[in-house]
Amino acid sequence: MLGQQYHIAVAGLAGLSGDITLSIDGGTPTPLQLDELRFVPGTHLKFRLASARDRIAIIESSSILVHWTALTTNVILPNSTEITLDRYAADQKRFYRVVVP
Repeated sequence: MLGQQYHIAVAGLAGLSGDITLSIDGGTPTPLQLDELRFVPGTHLKFRLASARDRIAIIESSSILVHWTALTTNVILPNSTEITLDRYAADQKRFYRVVVP
């Protein structure tokens, strides 16, 4: 993680030595794209999420923006994945967010 210091030790088996290569790919996170948001009161909330690579996304809901409840966990495919939240659409004054672990 950025800003953390790590200590790495490498010891050869039975005193053997050699060259060691360490590669770390922290890379820039791939953003998710929200598209085609449709809300039909009393029936469903539907939207599409897209990412440049497979990602896990947790859809959460809250009524006061303080306490969040996980509704569903999805694998977002490279093209796009359609998410439908049927039973939650009837709730009044709901906030939704997508969390990527």
